[in-house]
Amino acid sequence: MNKTLYMGILVIAGIVCALSSCSQTYTMLGGSMEPAIMQSEIVRVSGGPGFRPQRGDIVAYRVYEAIAPADKVFIHRCIAVEGDVFLIREGDVYLNGNKLTEYYTHGKKTEYYGTSPRCEGKVPPGMIVVLGDNRDNASDSRVKGFVLVKNVLGKVGKM
Repeated sequence: MNKTLYMGILVIAGIVCALSSCSQTYTMLGGSMEPAIMQSEIVRVSGGPGFRPQRGDIVAYRVYEAIAPADKVFIHRCIAVEGDVFLIREGDVYLNGNKLTEYYTHGKKTEYYGTSPRCEGKVPPGMIVVLGDNRDNASDSRVKGFVLVKNVLGKVGKM
């Protein structure tokens, strides 16, 4: 085999190995992100240690074992990051005093379920707020509270 071709194959193989080691696949079990991610759809999570979610990212994360088993992974949209001021009023989401235009909710209102803790106000350091796109069917920050950035596995993408 030509030495240049052999080296090219090795480089490509190395890149593929590196990319696959930085990502994981999961099957969406619930409908909290529909229609962006449908139930039973397989998604890829990329990021790893040091990943910092940005507003609008769909992220995979874990919560405290008191809330859910350690092996359970949740997928929701990052709405607010540390330092942001987050509020829900009369079915609308506000970020830093501005009402969000959330095309991905398809006009559905955002309500609290009457649960505590209400994760409203300034987002603490090292935390984010996550909400499902299908708000009526999502167990998100309105139920679980703020999510630790260190518990975020990465950004979700379609396969």
